[in-house]
Amino acid sequence: MNYTNELATIETINVSKKVGNKRELVGSVEVPVPTLADVGLVDDGSLVAAWIAKSLRASALSDARNKLVSGSATLKAGCKIAATLDELAAPAENSGEALKEIAAFKRSFAEYLVTTGISAKAQAFLASLAASPKAVSLQPPAIAEKLAERLDGYLTATGEPTPTVERYIESLLAVEDDEELNLDDL
Repeated sequence: MNYTNELATIETINVSKKVGNKRELVGSVEVPVPTLADVGLVDDGSLVAAWIAKSLRASALSDARNKLVSGSATLKAGCKIAATLDELAAPAENSGEALKEIAAFKRSFAEYLVTTGISAKAQAFLASLAASPKAVSLQPPAIAEKLAERLDGYLTATGEPTPTVERYIESLLAVEDDEELNLDDL
């Protein structure tokens, strides 16, 4: 295939994080974006050409966003924004590894809960909370505090978590929902 490897078109994307029910700008990132000419195609004005151009842009932007630490404009450790077509097309090195680590943490935490002596119902409840940051946000603060205590005990028993698991645990503990649930709304 005949293509230009270096990407000359740069697009700046704004990065935001969710704060309450709103999005807050945390920074911006410059992303090299491939054009039709970069991949050896001519823009003839057709719908197909427009679709391919949009697909190239979307791929570059989503690749860049996936390399950022959640809620920031900072790159994850060991990551860099693709500057060439070869880099953009390269398969991800850690494809699925983070999901596997988080799944292993969830299983391990559930196994830890068995050793704490709490009831099976409490074990199942806490394990389900650890499986979903959104579920934690729906709980009263006292329950979130109990989960935090059990997570502290888990970390004491198991040692230092991987960076991926540490970020996941932080996401569980950082969930705040200031809006009270009104039973009349149901």
